[in-house]
Amino acid sequence: MSSWSEVDLSTVPSDIEILPEGKYVFELLPGARFSKWDANRVEAAAKVVAGEFEGKIQYYSYPDPAKVGDWVIGVLVRMAKAASCEIEENESPVDFLNRVAGTKFKATVYHRTYDKEGEGQTKAELKIGSIMPV
Repeated sequence: MSSWSEVDLSTVPSDIEILPEGKYVFELLPGARFSKWDANRVEAAAKVVAGEFEGKIQYYSYPDPAKVGDWVIGVLVRMAKAASCEIEENESPVDFLNRVAGTKFKATVYHRTYDKEGEGQTKAELKIGSIMPV
């Protein structure tokens, strides 16, 4: 690791390599929160813990059930199964995810292409429906 005073930013490439499509073992990171853009979307992050991409962080989210349907509630419960623990009564999804930070789980990453300023962009996304215990 370098400190900021040791980094020549002009030599750092600006194109960030995205995580390739595939199945990975992740560790849930602390810091889950409700989105500042959508108060009912839960944002989380996980770090790859094995293989060539170990250490790479993947951000993901659970959408608002009122907008996408109740299926997403069951998907969040999959994380409880992966963590081998129960969600406590009246516990918010954010509190739950932060409580079980450190849990290892398997999930699939896929690529989604979208248009940004007339140019195709590819984004790696963690498929939340694929989360399962290690």
